[in-house]
Order: sequence, then C-alpha cells, then structure tokens
Amino acid sequence: TTVTGTSADDTVEIDAVALADDTLLTTDGAANFTITNLLGDLDNSATGTNSVTLNDNGAGAAVATTLTSSTAIGVANGNFADGDTINLAGAGAFTVTGLVADLDATNATGTVDATTAATAGTVVVTTGSAATTVTGTSADDTVEIDAVAMADDTLLTTGGAANFTITGLVADLTSTADGGVVDITS
Repeated sequence: TTVTGTSADDTVEIDAVALADDTLLTTDGAANFTITNLLGDLDNSATGTNSVTLNDNGAGAAVATTLTSSTAIGVANGNFADGDTINLAGAGAFTVTGLVADLDATNATGTVDATTAATAGTVVVTTGSAATTVTGTSADDTVEIDAVAMADDTLLTTGGAANFTITGLVADLTSTADGGVVDITS
C-alpha cells in the first residue's frame, strides 16, 4: 500500500490495523503523516511531520517490524512487548518513545533518540552508526546497548534512572545516568 500526501498543509491519518505483519506501507510527499496500529513494515520519505504508533494486534508471540525513513519520524512503542523487535533503517532522524520492545538500529544511518518506558525486564538497543541517545526511565530496568556499529568520535549519550550495560563501545560516551549503574565493555 502506498499513500502520497501532496500538500504540506495536509495531515494524512492512517489506521493500519488491517495491514498484516511483513506487509509494506509506503508514505511519501510533502504532507504530515500520523500512522496508528502499525504491525507491518514502513518505508517513509514524506517530508512533513511524521509519526507512527505500533500495535502487535494481539499476536501472542514475538513480532518484529521494520521502519525505514529518509526523513525525521517519531515512533511510539504502542503495545509492542518485551521480546518484540523494532528495526530501524535509513538516514532519517528517529525519536522512539515508551520503548519496551527491543530496538535494532543496525541499518539506521540517521540519529536515534530512544526513551524507555517502565518494563519488567531488560530493553536491548543495538545502535546504528550515527549519534544515539538512550534514556532509561525506571530504576528497575536494565538497558543493554550494543554500540559496535558506532565509530570513534560518534556520540552515545545515556541518561535516566535505569542501569546500563554497554558493549562494543568505541564511540564517545556522555552519561548522565541518575542513580543507575553504567557497565562498559569496549
């Protein structure tokens, strides 16, 4: 399914609840896009303000979605659970909120800014090659970051109350962790 929004003054709202897992939704044009209930994959090149909220549609088993964007996009975890995976790709700037699922930005060359929600377990974040910020909001959480894709002089920023375990670190690190333990392996 492809949706083109031609006017920058327009906001296109898409309820993707009927879009099956592994089915591609493509958005492009100058309009703003608000996408809800997405389980399928997304390829976004729309230049307006773009956001997507995920929905595992009661899958009952681990699910994964791939969000590709060449422009800035906000991603809300929605009801994706611990063990589900959000894959990011492309040069767009990604802002991920309420993160409970695992986040794999291996194929993202744009910046990633992720903020976790309170979870009962561990959130796993695999960085892309660009600057990445991860905020862990709950002191009961552990955020495991695999930073192997980040080169020297690229900035990884961590903050919040969570505990952090960072592996593969060659990039620069700024940590404003508030009370949590930060364990680093390069």
